[in-house]
Amino acid sequence: MAAKSKLEALIAARYEVEQACNLLAQPTARNLHRCATVLNSTCRKFASFEAGVLQRDPLTLCEARQVQESIGRARKLIEHARSYHEAWTNAWATLSSGYTPQGVPIAPERRGSLRISG
Repeated sequence: MAAKSKLEALIAARYEVEQACNLLAQPTARNLHRCATVLNSTCRKFASFEAGVLQRDPLTLCEARQVQESIGRARKLIEHARSYHEAWTNAWATLSSGYTPQGVPIAPERRGSLRISG
């Protein structure tokens, strides 16, 4: 792939990651799903670039670093979304578990979990 097309691909990748970050600003289940699809696709594309080729062109290398920074930002946003949903799920489970006939709170039932890695 020529340097110009690599640069264009990196710019497109960064744009996709930034769009995913915008989705993560409102971490609904739908946005998390859409974001995961975009980030998986973009990360696969980004991983295909050869480091040696990137280092020969300073402009392309700079753009690759910006893509990495955008991916790091997305990772932080995903972690915040995960923490938010985990806390909300735990609070809801605790509040909706009820009490035993003796008045003791019932331990919340642990349903399932979602794991996001990247």
